[in-house]
Parts: sequence; structure tokens; C-alpha cells
Amino acid sequence: MVTEAHERKAKIERLIDRVSGYYIPSMILVSVSIALIPPFVLGQPFQTWLYRALIVLVIACPSALVISTPVTVLMGLTRAMRSGILIKGGRYLEELSSVETIIFDKTGTLTQGKLRVSKVVSLDGFTEDEVLRLAAMAESRSSHPIAHAIMERAGYGKNEYPDGMQMVDVAGKGIKAIVSGRGTLLVGRTSFLKESGVEINEVVSRSMPPGGTTMAVALEGKMIGVIYVEDEIRLNAKDVVKQLRSMGKKTIMMTGDNEITAKKVSTEIGIDEYYADLLPEDKVRLAGELKRKYGNTAMVGDGINDAPALTATNVGIAVGTAGNDIAIEAADVALMGSDLKAVPYLLRLGRKASTRIKFNIALALAVKALMIVLGAVGLIPLWFAVIGDDGLTLL
Repeated sequence: MVTEAHERKAKIERLIDRVSGYYIPSMILVSVSIALIPPFVLGQPFQTWLYRALIVLVIACPSALVISTPVTVLMGLTRAMRSGILIKGGRYLEELSSVETIIFDKTGTLTQGKLRVSKVVSLDGFTEDEVLRLAAMAESRSSHPIAHAIMERAGYGKNEYPDGMQMVDVAGKGIKAIVSGRGTLLVGRTSFLKESGVEINEVVSRSMPPGGTTMAVALEGKMIGVIYVEDEIRLNAKDVVKQLRSMGKKTIMMTGDNEITAKKVSTEIGIDEYYADLLPEDKVRLAGELKRKYGNTAMVGDGINDAPALTATNVGIAVGTAGNDIAIEAADVALMGSDLKAVPYLLRLGRKASTRIKFNIALALAVKALMIVLGAVGLIPLWFAVIGDDGLTLL
């Protein structure tokens, strides 16, 4: 992580490094010219102009420029770390200062990620308990939060795998499981079941509660029930979005849930735009499109299910990553906790660091330019130049 952060320097750090390569030889040339031209061309005392050349050389030392930027960046990274936030390099701290659009994933980010089954509708002579049990059986090897919610409601343990079960997890769509003695089970989006040749019962739309996620269940090509799963909005999500909007930032929500759920959540929280019914690959594509449309963007997600989308924006921010190496590795910024207040805090931290760096550079250049002129004409002594340069570096 340390090596990674060192390699990911801010643009301004890389610029200072490049400029220093030209600045130092140039100032040496200027100092040599001051030492030699007046004595040999104008007949001035050599010792006087050599002394002045040494003053200019001391003042021209780029230590204040070279040191101030990485020190400011390091202070910003350290301050973030103390708040439980890992920023993986000055590059991302700088990017945060210019982010104008924040993209949130819904599940587990704007919502608590603690899904629960709110309603079960059974069809074709099956009971609600049978629908739940069969769905849990199909989902028993999945790590998705929806699978956990269904298994918990059905009282189905994580290790209760049916003998001889074959399972295929179709990312972003659903689960296909072949269970000995039962046949082929499908659990997932209604679109997934349609693609598999299952006729969708109209009860799906008729009984859908507002704000829920719909999971259709089919056995041997026939729909046998629907499970509705709900999640609670994070307590401070609305306040965080309000803060971001007061900062002039645009907020966008992406979700794999249906239009009704997406509209309900975005309206309740105060999101500017929302996009629903998205597969994981749709989120990656959309994140790239939004980046091109709105400029600097940041994506906030859980770092596991959203890992590809996090890499499609300028800054990928993963929430709740404590103890999760995969999420930390996938993100540019990792929040150890799940408090969304860290997002506006990060933007302010990035802006303060950027402002401080620009101020330090402007101050260093202005003071050095003044002192070089004063040193060249002999108005300041060498000891003053040494103290002045060291003081500027410390400042």
C-alpha cells in the first residue's frame, strides 16, 4: 500500500518534479553568469559578484517547492487515515478536489444492505413456505445479500447444500440450480426467467410493494412464486446528499432494482438523477458515459459487487471495507466504516489540500523571486538568504 501510494503522486507533484529538472540547471547558469559577467565584461570586483552569485544560488534552492507539496499531500492522507479513510495516493486526493458529480450505488451504499423478505406470493398450488424453501435451496451457495435474506427467512443454513446440486450464478440476473429429485430451479429477475422461457405471471406487477426488489421463482420452466425483498435507507443518506448539493455537486444513483424502487428511493433521499434495471456491465458502461458527460466523477459503492464500476470513474470510493481486502484493493479510496458523511468530508479535504498546495507554491515563487533580485543587487547578506530559504521551507 505504501509503495502504491508513493507511485500514485498528484499531478502537481509530478509537475514540480519535472520542473525541478530544468529549474536547478537554469539557476546554476544564472548564478555563474552573475559571478562572471560583471567582473569580466564590466570590470567589477570579482569577489563582490561571486558573493552575490552565492546568495542567489542559496535562495534559488528549490527545497521549499519540492518539499511543500508532498508534505501537504501527506498531511491530507494522514488526516484521512485518522478518520478511518484510506486514500491510495496523492493523485486521488487531488482528483477529489475537482469532483463535480457523485454516483452512488443503491444497495449497501445509500441503503443499509440489511435485506429482509417483506412478502411472498405463491402460485400453481405451492405454499409460501415451499417457495421460500426452494428459492433458499437454489441460493444456498450464493454470497449475494438477497440470497442471505431469502435463506434467513426460510431458516436455511449456509452449509445445507442439497446432494448433487449444480448451480450457475448468472451475474446481475439470477441463479440457475439443478437439484436432484427436484429439477431445474430459477431464482432472479423476471427478465432472467423470460430469457429462460418462463412465462411471467401478472401477479408480479399486481402485488409488487413500492420500494422492494422482486425475485421470481420458477421450477421446471413454470413460475411458482415471487419473493419481495426490501432494504432500509441509511439514516444519514438524505443529509449527506443535501450537503453535496449545497456544495454544488450533482448526485446520481445507479441500481439493478426496478424503476418503481429506484424512483421511490431517489425521491426520498433527494438524488438528482437515477438509473434503474442495470446489470453490472451496464453500471460500468454508464459510469464511463457519465464521466464523459459531467467531467470529474466519483463512484461510491461497496467495493465488491461494484468493483468494475468503481474503476470507470476518476475516483472509486468503497464503503464499509474494514477487514475486506478485496474491497480495499478495488477502491481508490476505502472507507473503513459505512458512514456516508465521509464523502463530503473527502471533497472538502481534497479542496483544502489543493488550495494549500497552490498557496505554498505561489508564496515560495514570489518570495524567492524578490530575494533573488535583492541578493543580485547586494541588498541582503548571505546569512539572511540562508535563514530566509530555510524559513520558507519550514513555512
